[in-house]
Amino acid sequence: MWRRCSALVFAAAVAGCSSNDNNGDGGTPVPSAFTLHYHRALSDYTGWTLVPSAGANEASASSTSSDGFGAVYQVTVKSGATQLVFTLVNGSSTDPAGSVSVDVSGTTREAWVFSGYASAITHKPVAIPGANQVAVYYVRPDANYTGWGLHTW
Repeated sequence: MWRRCSALVFAAAVAGCSSNDNNGDGGTPVPSAFTLHYHRALSDYTGWTLVPSAGANEASASSTSSDGFGAVYQVTVKSGATQLVFTLVNGSSTDPAGSVSVDVSGTTREAWVFSGYASAITHKPVAIPGANQVAVYYVRPDANYTGWGLHTW
């Protein structure tokens, strides 16, 4: 039972965190600037660059600043692009997440990536876990949380 429940929590967390707000109203121009927030557990961002393989005008981008999440990168979405695909690299090292893809066919122009996690989150995370902590995002499609709880041991 535990394996099934833990898989359900993980699947629901991924589904809840990777939803896109790509419902443009059709009349408002969508900006071409895309912002990526990148979090590494040890906050070691020196030398890390964003290397797009599809969907961006730039061949690479260095961090332009940092915020409470981590390093911040800016790229320009190519006109007509539906996916922004990129890796985060430092010299010959690539982040364990590998290639990350973000749906930019609609209005999504910002994403957050945790090092080692291959899915970009397209809304600002509520909490960023610290050392020896974990954040659990649990979303039920029916929004019915009666009787559900989190048990730790």
